[in-house]
Amino acid sequence: MNNLNIEVNLVVQIIKVMIMDALKYFFITIGVISILLFLTLLIIGVKVVSAIFLYIVGTIAVISLIGFIIFYLGKWSGRKQSK
Repeated sequence: MNNLNIEVNLVVQIIKVMIMDALKYFFITIGVISILLFLTLLIIGVKVVSAIFLYIVGTIAVISLIGFIIFYLGKWSGRKQSK
């Protein structure tokens, strides 16, 4: 019974890690798409009607960019501390 409990806990942990990885890559994809879409809309210019859409995409792009910076600074500082 104890071995079964350990195996179930291990499977649950593996599933949690898989879900977190999937969410991480999903949000990275959304962030990259938002940044590219924002830059594209900025370069080609948008009409006044689309300005709200530009602001929404721009906000998501800025939040994603801040998230990328925090994520990679954390990875970079974590590697330096482990050495």
